[in-house]
Amino acid sequence: MEGIFVKNGLLGNYDLPQSEVADNPTLQEAGRENIVRMWWNHQNLNAARRDKAGVRWNFMVWHDVVDGVHTERIFFWNEDRDSTGVVEFSPGIHVKQLHAVIDKLVADPQLRELHSRELLFPIERHYSNYEPFQQNIE
Repeated sequence: MEGIFVKNGLLGNYDLPQSEVADNPTLQEAGRENIVRMWWNHQNLNAARRDKAGVRWNFMVWHDVVDGVHTERIFFWNEDRDSTGVVEFSPGIHVKQLHAVIDKLVADPQLRELHSRELLFPIERHYSNYEPFQQNIE
């Protein structure tokens, strides 16, 4: 189980063995609240991709629960950071669908324009805790 937990008095990201969570009711309860607030930086979701023109596109995916509903947000920007945006899904979607949306963002300038939004960098600092962008809920 991966998420934000307090372990040995320290708050941080920990990858806890499932057996440790299963044997600890406090972690089970905390996991329901905390495991969902995370940057999804595995399964190649944050891998940079190049479009047909050779422009490099960067991605970060945030996973959260907002009002009891799973939510994913795909942040994207090009290497010059002059084209940036975010796509928000609520309720959340499967990782395969996240990959498909990322592939479409790389290939389709109109889709990027539809979801364009000025972003602040570094993304992790500015968007780890924020309210949903209501106009972008899919």
